[in-house]
Amino acid sequence: MRRYLLIDPPLVEARSTEGNFSVDVVISDVVNFGGYDAELHFDPAVVHVEGVVLGSFPGSTGNMCSLLGPDIDNVTGVASFGVFCAGDYPGPDGSGIVTTVTLSPQTDDGETALDLQEIQATDMEGILYEIVCHADGYVIVTPCYWADFDCDCDVDVLDIMMAVVHWGCAAGDECYDPSFDFNDDGVINILDLQPVANEWGWTCPE
Repeated sequence: MRRYLLIDPPLVEARSTEGNFSVDVVISDVVNFGGYDAELHFDPAVVHVEGVVLGSFPGSTGNMCSLLGPDIDNVTGVASFGVFCAGDYPGPDGSGIVTTVTLSPQTDDGETALDLQEIQATDMEGILYEIVCHADGYVIVTPCYWADFDCDCDVDVLDIMMAVVHWGCAAGDECYDPSFDFNDDGVINILDLQPVANEWGWTCPE
């Protein structure tokens, strides 16, 4: 059986103003799960790993499970961690979250893979699984939401007014600001303002 260790969700679009975010490390199609270890490789100019916690799957049959590490190096962009379990019960079968990794954006605009390497996983007898890692993760860090001009995690009258004051301005005018010319036609008009108004009430996800 081909088993996988994967990042979930596989793609994260993180906004630099929203702070930390998390991804799960999920193991699939195991029998009598006992433990694993791995390295997570990432671009430290884009994200840092802030912490790793134990997932719910390893201890779900009643065994005592503990986190290995984490050993985090945010200079080189490598975090090593894992899980080991001990007890009198069979390990869990199936698929589930083995660890959760918390990361923080380090830029307003960047992308990085979350690349799992050096993977080993065993059952409760210490027998290695064959792990085929096809499903790494990817993070895209972006600035504030496009219509949240004051970056306060909502689109309200202040954001609308910041756009409205540029109405009628064209390229070359002192009042022209290309960041409000969303269709890049060289003039800020209703075609640019209406999409902003349509975002009224947007708030950052919890």
